[in-house]
Amino acid sequence: MNRLFLNKKLDVYNRVYNYVNMYLENLPKIANGAVIFDIDDTLIDISKVIRKSHNVVLFDQIEPIVRLCKRCKELGYKVIILTARYKYAMMSSFQNLNLFHIEYDEIYHNEKEEDPRFKIQFKQNLANTNNIILCIGDQWHDIQGIYNSLGIKLPCGQNKNAYFTFNNVNFYEI
Repeated sequence: MNRLFLNKKLDVYNRVYNYVNMYLENLPKIANGAVIFDIDDTLIDISKVIRKSHNVVLFDQIEPIVRLCKRCKELGYKVIILTARYKYAMMSSFQNLNLFHIEYDEIYHNEKEEDPRFKIQFKQNLANTNNIILCIGDQWHDIQGIYNSLGIKLPCGQNKNAYFTFNNVNFYEI
């Protein structure tokens, strides 16, 4: 990837931080409010390996999104990590989150599903006991399935754009 593309992506991540932070600061406190973050290419950049051992791979952070996750925690929201990573990657997940001091209340890995869209149903189940106010990730299925909350679709692959939705019907570029 060229430097210009990477700078544009970082600019988009910073705009996402500013947009969501402003939204959260102006949102009335919601009982049992929760936010859901993906890991790969959301909190961490899987194209930037920091360290690799026989069973653990550590990647660099996406700093504005990590900062946003920490801000959600500061504001008193439950932070839920939902990843399509299989359970065998749990140690990498835990160590990557710990490396960047990312606090979370719950973490869920892919149990057995071949289709990463399992996250849609999983989030709907989480919504039975949590007031989900935000879902954020780099894939469309990271934000689909929850309605009347803010969904943030981050850049993915060569698409440098980010999008938001409140209803999973209409999507707007950030």
